[in-house]
Amino acid sequence: MGSIEEAVVSDISLPTHIPESTQTPSHAPVPQLFSLAGRTIAITGGGRGVGISLAAAVLEAGGNAACIDILSEPSPDEWASLQKLAKISNLRISYHKYDITSEENVSEMLDIIAEAGLEANTPLYGTVACAGIQQKVPAIDYPLDGFRKIMDVNVTGTFLTAKHSARIFMKQRIPGSIVMIASMSGQIANRVWRYQPIQHKR
Repeated sequence: MGSIEEAVVSDISLPTHIPESTQTPSHAPVPQLFSLAGRTIAITGGGRGVGISLAAAVLEAGGNAACIDILSEPSPDEWASLQKLAKISNLRISYHKYDITSEENVSEMLDIIAEAGLEANTPLYGTVACAGIQQKVPAIDYPLDGFRKIMDVNVTGTFLTAKHSARIFMKQRIPGSIVMIASMSGQIANRVWRYQPIQHKR
């Protein structure tokens, strides 16, 4: 029988004699924790703005990025930088013009991206639903068709993206991830404030 001291388990150090304690993800180096090496990530709204910036982040993390947008072509300057980064890193960056409000379009688009990923041995492991639109119109003058358009892109488009991404993950037996980007304006009144001093009558 060992001493009392040997039986006491320290609450400030891990029991290194247990293999699992040295193999958990928390012990991996930081770059490895955030590595997307060998994976393809699809990004809707990837033609400009936040979406194309997220594509750059995917490349920086070692992943291949597939940008999706309704624009005919992505923002030229930013796209040129992405292509340069992808080439230097020996990664792939692709652009796909699709309408995320069409279920047929979304299904076809993600199937094409997933198939290309499998062929390159870099399967589709994640989707970032970043596509969104806004219209700067006074609330009391807001047109009904404009409201419907925003709901179609921002809500329905996000739903379809998540739905068909999950379908592909399940089919390929991949524990994929879906990230949904939203605006702070959903919780905070993001209006322009104009100060107008009160005019006092004399």
